[in-house]
Amino acid sequence: MAGDTHKAGIVGVVVGAVLLFAAMSMVPFIVMWHHRRRTIARRDSELRNLTQGGIMRQVSVERWLEEQTHADHSDRQYAQESW
Repeated sequence: MAGDTHKAGIVGVVVGAVLLFAAMSMVPFIVMWHHRRRTIARRDSELRNLTQGGIMRQVSVERWLEEQTHADHSDRQYAQESW
């Protein structure tokens, strides 16, 4: 009887050690996954704020081609258009 209890205790310690090691090994992956999710959410919200505020308005292709055909390329025209 004492031998069975001793073997069960050793098995319990080994199983506990394996579970503890597995849990400790998963912590970096969970932290990295959480950090990546927060970064993506922050980037999406920043992009949404920029596009809703009108700061990143797109210039039409026709307007861009028209500007390319002119000899004078003024950055002020695009700056005035985006603000």
